[in-house]
Amino acid sequence: MVESLAETFRKADRAPPHDHVIVLSNADWSDYRRMVKLRGERPLPRIAFLDGMVELMTPSINHEQLKSRIGRLIEIFCLHHGIEFSVYGSWRIGRKARGAAVEPDECYVFGTRSPGDHPDLAIEVEWTSAGLDKLTAYERLGVPEVWIWRRGQILIHTLELGGYTTSATSKLLPALDISVLVEALDRPTTSQSMRDYRAALERPDRR
Repeated sequence: MVESLAETFRKADRAPPHDHVIVLSNADWSDYRRMVKLRGERPLPRIAFLDGMVELMTPSINHEQLKSRIGRLIEIFCLHHGIEFSVYGSWRIGRKARGAAVEPDECYVFGTRSPGDHPDLAIEVEWTSAGLDKLTAYERLGVPEVWIWRRGQILIHTLELGGYTTSATSKLLPALDISVLVEALDRPTTSQSMRDYRAALERPDRR
């Protein structure tokens, strides 16, 4: 029997991390900036900073497949509902004064405005909790919403006055049913996920 993509993801989540993650301590902002400069224009490793710790992460092929698939389904949802959006990939956002910097797996700005200091929505795929506390970094940087895929689910975190709260629905995309999107991830190919998700959105009970 051919196992589903979802089962592959769940097994990978329970196994030793497929992503290569290194966390360095006792670093300052200048150390972080030096590492970014040494990396140059290369997209990897992704580099994050929080309170004197630097995370270097090289994502696995499953990680990259999953973050791209989530992104494509978000885009289908927006096109279906006439929502303007711009994609900014692993946009490096950081503030020295706040002691935090991150590079999302994927991120979005909604509407037609020019991007400011941060995206509206950041997407993170987590195979392991061994790295930095990304939510704390995103909170300091003022990102309104963060979606984190973990153990076959997507948790929606919305920024309130007291920090992030976990929500069943997105404030940015309130009509989006996250369970339908997650169900569509479990397909042999990205194109099949996209077709099936589009079909789900077009069902009469979802119009």
